Amino acid sequence: MNKDNTVSVVLCLYNGERFITEQLDSLRCQSYGEIEVVVADDGSTDNGVAVIEAYIASHRLETWKVIRNRENKGYAKNFLDTCGETTGSVIFFSDQDDIWEPDKIERMMDVLREHPELQVLSSDLAPFTVEKGAAELDRAYLEKMKNNGELEIFGTADAFHVGRSGCTMCIRRQFYDDIISYWRTGWGHDEFVWKMACVTRGCGVIHIVTTHRRMHSGNATNIKVRTRDWRIRQLGEMTECNASLRAYAVSRNAGEEVLRTIDRFGESLALRRRLLTGHNPFIWLCLWRRYADCYPRRKGLYLDLYLFFFKTSKRN
Repeated sequence: MNKDNTVSVVLCLYNGERFITEQLDSLRCQSYGEIEVVVADDGSTDNGVAVIEAYIASHRLETWKVIRNRENKGYAKNFLDTCGETTGSVIFFSDQDDIWEPDKIERMMDVLREHPELQVLSSDLAPFTVEKGAAELDRAYLEKMKNNGELEIFGTADAFHVGRSGCTMCIRRQFYDDIISYWRTGWGHDEFVWKMACVTRGCGVIHIVTTHRRMHSGNATNIKVRTRDWRIRQLGEMTECNASLRAYAVSRNAGEEVLRTIDRFGESLALRRRLLTGHNPFIWLCLWRRYADCYPRRKGLYLDLYLFFFKTSKRN
């Protein structure tokens, strides 16, 4: 196989024994041919690693391997660090509990070959719920899943917020090498690569369903408790990430429109910190009138207002 067409899959594991075998089956049965699979366990306490090692041995998967982290890194750092352990020219992100369509890699690689300007490519997904208490994906997010074969290409000004989950993404290895030094703590791996690729209008979405996302009570996105202190810390991390994004944009001679978009988002973060660390509720009105679009979802705007008055928010 031509080196430019080699594929690696990074699968990050944390207590994923319940559903991992179905995902391993969907990776092994990909129509693309031989792929490298690197599993990175982030300190699991279940038998997930043993299940995967037995699976690799039973199917004689010589290009698959398991890495055990010495300490828990968190999902984003685990994904990004493990990308550095791969050998393929394109890296796919894999969650531990999804199921891939058998031609996912083949179809997305076809798009990358036809569009060398793309550095990150995402696709559509279809969620399925397996138990009560599972997280739910926003209706507005699901409405974006056109599944009509169309390719959309985005830049910073028209798609600043990450438009797809990491489980639908792949990234060129050379691009990963170019951007990894800009990553900062608190930056989701999917948001990081999306925003970086958008700087040079190298971010695409192919509207085909390639991934069936299992929704259950253990999903990483299912955060139930949010506090004012948590939000303040989050905003501090987001500010550092945004500054790093701007530095990358400057290094790539991005246009004024890109820099204005990044700077405007930075202004919104500063206002949000002032709101939550001060005593002036009228700051929220400014956010509502001028910066509502700087929130990925409108409910985040109202959560900031709630946390201004109350220290904790819980949801079922």
